[in-house]
Amino acid sequence: MKFGVGIPTCREGLYFPPNFASPSKIIEIAKVAEELGFYSIWGNDHFTTPKYVTELWREPPNFYEPMVTLSYLAAVTKKVRLAIGVAILPIRNPVILAKEVATLDVLSGGRFILAVGLGAYREEFKRVHPAMAGVNRGILLDESLCALQELLTQPKASFNGQYIKFNDIEIHPKPIQDPFPIYIGGGFTDKNLKRVAEMGQGWFPSGMKPEYISEGISKIKKYASIMKRDVSKIDIAPQYTISIAKTHDEAMAKYTSTALYAHHQTISDEREKYARSQLRARSNINTPEGRDLIGTPSEIIEKLDQLSKAGVTHPAALIFASRNGDEMLEGMEIFSKEVIPSFD
Repeated sequence: MKFGVGIPTCREGLYFPPNFASPSKIIEIAKVAEELGFYSIWGNDHFTTPKYVTELWREPPNFYEPMVTLSYLAAVTKKVRLAIGVAILPIRNPVILAKEVATLDVLSGGRFILAVGLGAYREEFKRVHPAMAGVNRGILLDESLCALQELLTQPKASFNGQYIKFNDIEIHPKPIQDPFPIYIGGGFTDKNLKRVAEMGQGWFPSGMKPEYISEGISKIKKYASIMKRDVSKIDIAPQYTISIAKTHDEAMAKYTSTALYAHHQTISDEREKYARSQLRARSNINTPEGRDLIGTPSEIIEKLDQLSKAGVTHPAALIFASRNGDEMLEGMEIFSKEVIPSFD
């Protein structure tokens, strides 16, 4: 197993309080992650503050553009992988994004990973693109994915989709990595897992228990076999919240004292709707113990072992429950010393 850390690019107000992430603290977190042996660091992507965040906090959060931030971090690190999870693909122009992706991969020496998805908040898409408020974001996501692959692999690319159109675009240099790693965010709907099997170098879901990961992998294998893809080359890289402490109660108390707890409350209703729509009994899907890595080092090792057996290869973008950057660094150090060695 390899492990990734979620860095505070656009996580203030959602997972962390405002003014959590100064530029110097982001740099420190990236450097420490590399020193502690983490495989990857993951920025996330937002363009504007979600409505519920403006209601929770008086101060606006700092949202650092992730491509620019990772480009800066590429210059102060040497080997840690630099990732975005997820880039909100329906909002971004695929031609501009492809140019940014190729440039960052070259400048970092082939260390960039791009995870893409719809974005958690449709309101954000509508506020950035009000003229496109009624479009089907799923179609837009698929078109953008196909367009990205054309732009990153072909000497000259053209595309004529329902929403995405461009002609004779040359992007050079191409990424160093071949194939360039594009991971697909989202859950285990058949449509999304087929997308992973067809176009993804990785699967980047959020907060899934081992049995659901295993179920998702089985479906990816089914679709991959039809497409004659080697599923062993698809990185299974879910994102989890983590709260680690000497006792389980201390870990839960740490979790419930942070902005992460409020954030998870905002998405619990959507998770419940999704669970019902799948017509399965999904007990504990909305509880932190059922969804994330909360507990003592030994408890977290046990959960990670279950995830490994289910097929997880890369717990990515681990979000350490913390109220400030120093608490985040403390959690990273404990995890590095007491958990990672069990999976070397």
